[in-house]
Amino acid sequence: TDYQRTVAVRNVLSGIANGKTFVDAIILYDRNHRIYDSGGLGGITDVSEPYFEQFKKAAYGIAWKETGPSNYERESGGAKVVSLFQRFNSQMSGGLLGVLQLSIKERSISDQYANVQLGKTGKLFIVNSDGVIISHPDSRLIDSSIKDEPYYEMVHERQKGDTLVMDGQDYLVISRPYPRMDWTIVGVVPIKEITEDKSALTTRFALIGGAFILL
Repeated sequence: TDYQRTVAVRNVLSGIANGKTFVDAIILYDRNHRIYDSGGLGGITDVSEPYFEQFKKAAYGIAWKETGPSNYERESGGAKVVSLFQRFNSQMSGGLLGVLQLSIKERSISDQYANVQLGKTGKLFIVNSDGVIISHPDSRLIDSSIKDEPYYEMVHERQKGDTLVMDGQDYLVISRPYPRMDWTIVGVVPIKEITEDKSALTTRFALIGGAFILL
């Protein structure tokens, strides 16, 4: 029955979206517009149609949607999420059965680096290829652009470390690309606040980058 099928699929999805991963929600959309989820979700909006269209001519399909409001709700309300959409195939025929959505809370991403100290006033955040902030410990800055910032060209060109003067003060700007998402992790810190040398700060960035291997 539809109920038994829903329960069975939900149990499988719930087993993936647990406290051991960054995944906040998993939603499966089938070709008949039925929706299955990992549990605890409400108000789900079907956003699968563009991905069915995108994936229909390929044996494999994957697409990332950057930070935005979730298309579902939990008891605590909605959240800003990053979502992965993937073609879901039949094991028997390889035909397209549906579209699978895995969503990660932006807060789960920013928590990976929120406690990293870059001096007293240094900033650490993530931008996309257009220079738009998609993750920041201060959620009010998400969706803002750094294109007008004097360090934008350094980040855009993905220089690993360079200095510049802003407001009469010397700053160190370090960036680390995350190619899988076409993101760049950015750090901006006044040089006078740095107690370690540049290589130590670069090493710290490498450790931060390692935190994202589960995405």
